[in-house]
Amino acid sequence: MSEIWQFIKDFFQKIADFFVNNGMEVFARAIFAIIIIFGGHFLIKLVIGLLKKSVKKNKIKVDKSVRFFIIDLFNFMLRFIWLVGILAVIGINITGITTIISSAILAVGLSLQDLIGNFASGVIILTNHPFGVDDYISIGSSEGTVKIIGMLSTTLATIDNQKVVIPNKTIIASNVVNYSENKLRRKMISLTFNYDQNPDEIKKRILKVFTSDERVLANPKPNVVVGGISDQGYTVTMWYWTRNSEFWDTYYDLMASLAKTFAKQNIHPAIQKLEVKQKEEN
Repeated sequence: MSEIWQFIKDFFQKIADFFVNNGMEVFARAIFAIIIIFGGHFLIKLVIGLLKKSVKKNKIKVDKSVRFFIIDLFNFMLRFIWLVGILAVIGINITGITTIISSAILAVGLSLQDLIGNFASGVIILTNHPFGVDDYISIGSSEGTVKIIGMLSTTLATIDNQKVVIPNKTIIASNVVNYSENKLRRKMISLTFNYDQNPDEIKKRILKVFTSDERVLANPKPNVVVGGISDQGYTVTMWYWTRNSEFWDTYYDLMASLAKTFAKQNIHPAIQKLEVKQKEEN
């Protein structure tokens, strides 16, 4: 019985000696850890809340799943930093933990290089927003209306309603043409005519067709010039400006009007001729 009593007495004496020798340090660590636990938790909630509001107010339209992914990613990163901070304040050696995590990240990074490249490219697209959802764009040999901007790929819908999925890494490495970015667009057309047709008369007729359509803007004004000559005839280059939303309808209607005008005024674009000579054998 006396041995048990002595053991309990020694145990509490050791605890007392520990707090006497290290009391202030332990107390400070405990207070600091409590501050980080509660303060960090509320700070992370505040940052995530502000991020959600910022994403909602952003002009670029992104798929909802991408928005949630971005928020969850930031939440995970902040929580991870928060946890490491708590462990460091308490006094736990995190060297081993960070070594394991670093090795795991390196192994995953080497095996998923293309995936990580597409992810990083997706972040660049979302932050720089060279295009948005519903924009009509051209990327290399593909073009169409943007339907989804994902973290790994971007989805287009072509004119004939085909689905085209392009990896974000490919988009970043390619030239992107955004036809929907500007409110106004210019259309340039070139036609070749025979030398026996009066260029001034042709220019006048074309300008009349352009100015008769109210969708063709007066400023910048449409223009028609003789842009070149060749053995086939002279080339008439014409251009006009219209609103982006009316671009294709205006173009098709003007082409129909020009065809009617040419037929009525007996104006004929030059037809390319191909001469074939046969060599007679003796």
